[in-house]
Amino acid sequence: MKLNVLIICKNFPPINSSSVHRTLSLCRQLDKSGHEITILTLKQTSPPHLDKKLYKKVPAGLNISHAPQWSLSNNGHLQKSQSASSPKPLSENEQVERKGLWAKTRKWLSWWLRVPDVRIGWLVPAVFEGLRLARKRRPDVIYSTAPAWTAHLIGLSLGFLLNRPWVADCRDPWCANPFRPIPFQIHRWVDRQLENLMVDRSSFVICNTPAVRQDLINRYQDADKFVVIPNGYNETEIKAIQNLTMPKRNGYCQIVHTGGFYGCRDPMPLFRAIKMLEQRDPELSRSLKLCQVGLEFYGGQKISEIATQMGVRDFVEIIPPLPHELALKEVRNCDVALVAGHYGEGSDLQIPRKFFEYLGLGKPILVTGGTCSAVKQLIRENENIWFGGNGEDDGQELSKTLEQILLAWQKGEIPSQTKFDQNFTEARMARNIERVLLRAQGKHRKPSLNTGITREVQTC
Repeated sequence: MKLNVLIICKNFPPINSSSVHRTLSLCRQLDKSGHEITILTLKQTSPPHLDKKLYKKVPAGLNISHAPQWSLSNNGHLQKSQSASSPKPLSENEQVERKGLWAKTRKWLSWWLRVPDVRIGWLVPAVFEGLRLARKRRPDVIYSTAPAWTAHLIGLSLGFLLNRPWVADCRDPWCANPFRPIPFQIHRWVDRQLENLMVDRSSFVICNTPAVRQDLINRYQDADKFVVIPNGYNETEIKAIQNLTMPKRNGYCQIVHTGGFYGCRDPMPLFRAIKMLEQRDPELSRSLKLCQVGLEFYGGQKISEIATQMGVRDFVEIIPPLPHELALKEVRNCDVALVAGHYGEGSDLQIPRKFFEYLGLGKPILVTGGTCSAVKQLIRENENIWFGGNGEDDGQELSKTLEQILLAWQKGEIPSQTKFDQNFTEARMARNIERVLLRAQGKHRKPSLNTGITREVQTC
């Protein structure tokens, strides 16, 4: 069966972000199977990191349409309201109280422009553009992928207006996402209602990990609707990098982390663990080098400055953001690849995409934070994957794990390349998403049909 698929995504090549690769792999699979594809993406005035090489992977003849985002903020108006005159001079205490009240009110109002996310201004233009595209392309099924969560509101609206099946690829959790702290109860309530609409109106919801699926089942009691399809790696790209000649080691064990630290994905537990190791065994610690490839800031401060303040600057090397291929080469040349998980509530639900690329490269991996439990649920035990605690012990467990890695490195027991049995290629991932889209159309035609999609996709 051939489909005409409308894909809604915030980013698409040449923008290089972690979310792009999943969508691009799906497009290549759908094109290979003979399906028609239309991309509806965000028109960005100042796009993030670009990688023009990604253009080469886009199927020829793909119909790509961009919808702008309306700017909904009006800081000038807020400032004008703030300067309203008072009938009499305010005391110093009254001025502080009035200023604090206005700051809280302004924050409360501003959050209406951030639910479900800061891309909410994309909703109306994208729906109109989707309706325009539908007159020409007539999609059989609609697929939206997050982040941004606004993409799901666009998919929901178009699915309803066009009476088409809609598949929501959440991957990461929505309301349970620890990277989305919402300070006000009313905004959290609205956010939950939007997630509820997604679950109610979609044909299927795709999750990235078993933990995300279980969280949704616990809250919505609809197991058949939620499907687990993890991320994957590009097999062709990975094989080309695997064949590179390894450079000579420089006398230290190099642990590489690609990407960035942000929100509750915090570098400080790692730095504390390094400091503890140095205090416990100074000689052993000198063989460690942590290489950060990517974003240089955390919480508005340079990571190098944070490392200096914590007394571990000599152990940390900073490499600015690189194109995706070059970043993977840095991983290929290291001794251990780092998946720096985050900490706190909800941290055990997500697994970064980079983890699957590390698996493809066959690199020994160190996993930290709540991501440890998420990884343990997904993959079989392997001696070349180390788990470094969840941060609740203030770095003690992670410090001991670093010590084990360095001792193994000194003995030559860390392989330059290892093999993992499970198949997490992007091609397999894309085929599974394609099956969900095909089932969604069948489910839309015959709502009473029990497709058994969850069991089938998970065992592919």
